[in-house]
Amino acid sequence: DDRDSCPARVERISPAVAEDLGACGVNLMFCRTSGALERAHALGFRVMRYVHEGKPPGRNVYDTSALYEPEWLAKLDALLEKVKDHPALYAYNVYDEPGAKEFPALGKIVAYVRQRDPKHMIYINLFPTYVSAAALGTSGDKVTAYREYLRQFIEDVQPDLTRYDNYQLKYTLSFLHL
Repeated sequence: DDRDSCPARVERISPAVAEDLGACGVNLMFCRTSGALERAHALGFRVMRYVHEGKPPGRNVYDTSALYEPEWLAKLDALLEKVKDHPALYAYNVYDEPGAKEFPALGKIVAYVRQRDPKHMIYINLFPTYVSAAALGTSGDKVTAYREYLRQFIEDVQPDLTRYDNYQLKYTLSFLHL
């Protein structure tokens, strides 16, 4: 069970928690299963759908080597065809905190998904600004390294948006277990 290690997903919340979240203005969540799209729609949420069904391969949402595996691409094609017209779909969640070395492959998967569904955004969560240059895959002081990281991301991936998590406070996802 990965409840404590990943973002809030519609599959995990009770109707009461969904109602409370909606009352606070929350209207967007992650989801990993196609069945969760219906649940999200019924609860009044839109979702960022992972580009795989079920638990991801390893820590990340998308393994960059999968782009060269016909079986994985066939599954992705089927998934995109199945969900691209669903009213709850807001975006596709592709990768969490890539280093710059992953950007060329991520650019290819973004282009691949856009070709099959140009109506929905592709979401990639970047490393935060305080991560080391080594983790980013760039060099220089913090500012120089992060600027280069963003430059490479924008050039190689051509994203719909840029964003990152800023973990300044300790938190728990215990509310998801209600």
